[in-house]
Amino acid sequence: PCSACGGVGQVEKSRKVLVSFPAGIDSGQRLRVPGQGLGGTQGGPPGDLFVDVELSQDASFERDGLDLLTRLKLSVTDVALGTKRDITLPDDTVVTVDVPAGTQPGEVVTTRGRGVPRLDGRGRGALHAVVQVTIPKELSARAQELLRELAAEVGAEEAPAPPEAKAV
Repeated sequence: PCSACGGVGQVEKSRKVLVSFPAGIDSGQRLRVPGQGLGGTQGGPPGDLFVDVELSQDASFERDGLDLLTRLKLSVTDVALGTKRDITLPDDTVVTVDVPAGTQPGEVVTTRGRGVPRLDGRGRGALHAVVQVTIPKELSARAQELLRELAAEVGAEEAPAPPEAKAV
């Protein structure tokens, strides 16, 4: 018997194979690459190569089937008055999301057809943007005055009085 294969007729060696991953593939799925596996016994044709897919996490997006979920940080004025924001998807596509006036923190704004493409090429999932409102930590005296006026105008329960100045 051959010293390299021990009489089996095959020697295992590493090589590079170019594999094309279809859009929309998910973790846990398996790709079959025909004819790229080990050679058959006794000179038979090569078998198939199987590739198990494991996707890495994205810092800005979560995947739920064909849907993508992201967080959209907006200011108080943006959610009160309504706004449009551009979101860049992992494939560098830019999607404009329309946030209606009066959107509340934690509400989900959905854009259909902008999620992950289906493997069969017939449609896409949705993009869901969870609205997060950022509140400024420091306000100028004028901004505080304007917020008090706004609170009085929209009928807030009680517009807080300005803090009294302390003598030094």
